[in-house]
Amino acid sequence: MKLYFLGKKIDDEDVAKLAELKELHELCLAFTEISNSSMEIIAKIPGLLDLDLAGVRIDNEGLKPLANHSTLKRIVINETAITNAGLETVATIPNLECLELYRCFITDDGLRHIGKMKNLEKISLDSTRITDKGLPYLYPLTKLKRLQIWDTGVSDEGRKTLQSKMPAVSI
Repeated sequence: MKLYFLGKKIDDEDVAKLAELKELHELCLAFTEISNSSMEIIAKIPGLLDLDLAGVRIDNEGLKPLANHSTLKRIVINETAITNAGLETVATIPNLECLELYRCFITDDGLRHIGKMKNLEKISLDSTRITDKGLPYLYPLTKLKRLQIWDTGVSDEGRKTLQSKMPAVSI
């Protein structure tokens, strides 16, 4: 089952009702009014594969209930207050294949955590604060197919070096 509430007037009270949906696999709460309070409930949805939290009022603390989530394959946390510290939690999600961090407060230190996510196939780091210095942390990601680094501190030379080290990756 898929539920999309993009931009709808959904808040923490409404999310409590989602815990009853045992067949929910995709959940889009982007640009709704949920906060950290909803994350305990969301983390308990069995079989959740895809979670879109773009533009919601969560921070690093709100991600903690997702630690070690066994079924989650994709998480979108674009335009949230997530920082490098939040990526420490995200790095514990063992089957994560897609991570979107557009306009989050991620720096080179955050790439250290991302480099530990061995199943990642796609990462969006557009409009983050990463630079050439952090790119070597991504080299161990052998399953990576697509990397988005538009509007960052990555130079043309850094991009070329990254491409030479990761030739199978579309950058």
